[in-house]
This record gives sequence, structure tokens and C-alpha cells, in this order.
Amino acid sequence: MNAQEIIKNKFDNIEYKGFDESDITTELCSIPETERSIFENTAEWLAFQLVEGGNNEWGTYYGPFLIKTDNTCIPPKEMITDEVLKYWEKRINEVSNPILKARYSGLIIDFKRNCNGNIRTIHIQSIIDIIEGNFPKYSINGINKLQRAMKLAILSKKTEIIANVKKIIPEYEYKVAKDYDAGIWGRIFLLMLDNIEEFTQEEKDEYVSRLEQRLNNLTNKNIDGKGNERFDPFVIEEAVELLAQYYNKNSDRDNLQRVLIILYDSYKKATSQFSAMQKQMHWEKLYRIFDNYQFKDKAKEILAELQNSSNNILGEMSKIEVPFEIPQDKFKEYIDEMTSGTKEEVLGKFIIQYIPNKEDLEKQLLNISKNAPLFALCPTQLYDYKGRPISKIGNIEYDLDGNLALHISKTLNFSAVFLHAIIQENINKKNFSKENIMHFLQDCPLFENDRQEIISRGIDAYFNNDYLTMLHLLIPQIENAVRNIVELSGHSSLKRQKNNNGFQLKTFEELLGDDAVLSIGKDFAYYLRIVFTNQRGWNLRNLLCHGIAPMAFFNQMTADRVFHTLICIGSLRLQ
Repeated sequence: MNAQEIIKNKFDNIEYKGFDESDITTELCSIPETERSIFENTAEWLAFQLVEGGNNEWGTYYGPFLIKTDNTCIPPKEMITDEVLKYWEKRINEVSNPILKARYSGLIIDFKRNCNGNIRTIHIQSIIDIIEGNFPKYSINGINKLQRAMKLAILSKKTEIIANVKKIIPEYEYKVAKDYDAGIWGRIFLLMLDNIEEFTQEEKDEYVSRLEQRLNNLTNKNIDGKGNERFDPFVIEEAVELLAQYYNKNSDRDNLQRVLIILYDSYKKATSQFSAMQKQMHWEKLYRIFDNYQFKDKAKEILAELQNSSNNILGEMSKIEVPFEIPQDKFKEYIDEMTSGTKEEVLGKFIIQYIPNKEDLEKQLLNISKNAPLFALCPTQLYDYKGRPISKIGNIEYDLDGNLALHISKTLNFSAVFLHAIIQENINKKNFSKENIMHFLQDCPLFENDRQEIISRGIDAYFNNDYLTMLHLLIPQIENAVRNIVELSGHSSLKRQKNNNGFQLKTFEELLGDDAVLSIGKDFAYYLRIVFTNQRGWNLRNLLCHGIAPMAFFNQMTADRVFHTLICIGSLRLQ
């Protein structure tokens, strides 16, 4: 049989329901390959292989079912010729099943220039027939077609056609949507919300009333119920989110607050069975919702609950250790190479080797994500030492900067063993002595004379393994040195106060974004941000100066890295 015969015998019956276009494509695959190039067979196969939705490279409603990484489309758009369009247009009047009639007429509307307005009417009526006759195989297919019909009806500007489409929308919801079918009733409500100017107040009230009733049904379910009778805060959230959009759009603050409180109470009820990490995730979500809708007092209350849920977070985490071995001969060879030469050569190698190359590490990160795609897809939540959420990093596609900061931060952790070994060997070889370091730093114009004593005591503390004292003394001096870079370059380190009553000094983070600092080297500036101010990195300055750092913070690895940044800044000279 050819394609027309398959379609006529299997699908073109006004009583035949419960199939979709992909079923037709499957049946057409039975045509022998030697006959698939026949024009009629190709045209039919093309008609049903295209997928609905509008999310494609062509900017059309119907598009390719596959787009390769090189943007090659299957099927290619070039196959839709004038001859094919003429064939599809002829088929509109030859078929009787509304699913077939809707597909052929829809393709003509989408791809034929100056399409006859009568074909649009046929297409909309075919969709109405599909919905009224309960033809769709899947409920979601019916929603897709309703959305298309509504859009085309509005474009037609014909009141009767718009009214006919509006009439069948709630009827379809009654037929197919259960309380737990958020994907069905949610999209139907959005259909009204997205085209709200086309609905009368009475019609809008009916939509809202139906959704309010569903919300009431959902909130009355038992948390210990089974299957679809179980209390589900996620489905409740879908209903509340839609109602909140409607009430917010209508400036109805009382009802907006009422439905948001229902959501809050629902999660409060459900979280009794959640882990601490799950609780925190949902409190964070609720906080954003209340804050976005400007219910600030409730948002603050939720923020306190979020913080309280942090207590058990760390206990739910597991340590993952990955041991590795470094060949001792290679390790010794590397240390010898890094610590040999004149004092100037040793300092130069020490400085350059441990400033991360942002471009190289970005390539490394992208290569890792290519070889481990699951890693690339997963977001990352960072917590502080008390289990409080501090930063959320999205997947690599949408948050490359966040992932790169985290990757470089981890790289600094990994390289710490090498950095420490080099520092210790340089101390043993007298390359790094108190006198040598202070002499080196005194030649740097960024450290004022009245700061030399502070720096000297910080260096003493470092060599005496008193990291608590060392970090408290040297981190502020490093920030001050960066401020001096900005000021000595003729730039301002001041900014206006928020209340406009005067000026204040820029933050360390703001200074690191100044052109004067960036001109020294973007890798250098980015390195300082990761170490001192980036919350997705080490963030040393903020942890220390805000009193957030616990005692474990003041360790050898942190001190070594601060010592390295001090030497890097100390190498700068005025030109």
C-alpha cells in the first residue's frame, strides 16, 4: 500500500479516535524503502513527521523532529516545496477525520504565503471537532491544539470564532483533568491568563473559581494517603502559583496573600516528613516567592525558619575521598626545579606558577563537562560551616562563571600540597626568610611605611605557624594594597553612600573590578577575587572580616595562599 492508502484504511474514519500524528508516521514506515521516494509517499511522511510546538530553528509552529549539533534539521525545511504545499492543500478536502484535516490545514497556514483565510477557519474548526469529539490520544495533545486554536482565533479577529474556541476550553478541562493533573488544568488556566483581554470578567471568575476549588480539594487530602489521594505540596504549589499570578495582575493583595499562606501552610505540613536538606530547599523557595510578591515580613519569618533548618544539614552529608599518589621522584624533581636559582628567579617562579590561568582552566572545565555530561547538568548548592546555604551554582550551560569560580577554587585546594612544599623548601634553603621577604616587600610602593610593622608581625606569625594572627594582620593589608593600586593609578576608591550623605570606600570586590587592577593582569585580578571576595571561591576576606570564620579556617593551607598573594602584590612596582 502507498501512504494515502495506509492513511485512508487505518486513520481516515470519522469515528476513529485515540491516535496522534506519530502513530501515522510509524505506520508509514511500513512502506518499502524502494517506494518511499515516490512524491506522494514523501509528502505524507513529511506532513506527519513534523512536530508541533513552535520551539525550532525555523520560527514556525511545525518544525523538525530532530536538530543535530551542527544545526542540521531532520527533515530539512527545503523538502517543503510549493509542490508539497499544493499537495497538502488538496488533501484538506479529501480527508474526513479531524486530526488529519487539522494537520494538513495547519501546515498550509504555517508554510504557505498569503494563505487563504478559509483554511484558517477550517483548521480552527477541526481542532474544535477534535476536542468536542474527545479524539486526542493524550490529554496534553488536546491542550497543545487548544493553544494553537486560541492564537489563530485571536489573529482572525472574528468574535464568533474566538467565542467557539473559548467555549470548548473549560469543557475539555472537565473531561480530562483530575485534581492531580497540574500539567492539564495548569496549562488551561495559563491559556486564559495569557489571553486575558479576550475573556469577560464572568469567564475569568469561572476559571478562578474552578482553580480555587481544585486548590481546596488538594489541601484537604491526607498526608498519609496513597497515590493520587496523598497530600502533595508540589501540586498545591502549581495551583497557588497560577492564582498568585492572576491576583497579582489584578492588584488583589488580600487574595494574593491568602493563597500564598495556603502554600506556606502546605509546605509546613509536608516538611514534617522531609530531610533537613529538603526542608531548606523549600524554605528557600518560599522565601523567594513571598519576597518577590513584596510580603517582606513573612519573607523574614521564612528566612528565620530556613536558618533554623540548617542545624542538621551537615549531618546529612557524606565525605567523599579520592586518594591519589604522587611519585616521590617526580615530586622532588618538581620542588627542586621550583626552588633553584637566584632569589629573584625563585620568587618569579613562585609568583607565576600559582596564579591560575583562567582561560586554560575554563577549557579544562568544559572538557570535564563534555566527558561527564551528568556533572554538567547538575546545579551545586554551597553551604557554610553551619549548614546555611550561601551560593547556588547553576549548570554549566547557564552559569559558566559560577562553575568556573568553583572549579578554580577546587584547583587551589588541590595545588595546596605543592604550594606548601615549595614554601617549606624555600624556607629551608633560606630563600624565604623574614629579612628577605620584608626587604622584598619594602620596595613595593603599595605597602606604606606605617604598615610595615603590621606586615612584619604578620610574617613573624606565619613563620611561627600562628595562622590566627597572621591572617588577621595580613588580609586587611592586602586589601589596602589593592586600594593603593587604584589610587596610585589616578582612579577613585570612593563611592557615594546610599543615603547620598557623603562617600565611603569601595569594597574589596569593587576594587578588584577597577581597570587599574585589571590592567595588571586579568588572571591576577580574578585570582584575588577567588581567594578573597568570591562567595563561590575561598572568600577569605569576607569570612574573616565579618567574623564568620570558625577556628578551623585559620589553617596552614589558607595561610600559604594568603602568603602567596602577598608576594604577588609585593612584586609590583611603579612605572
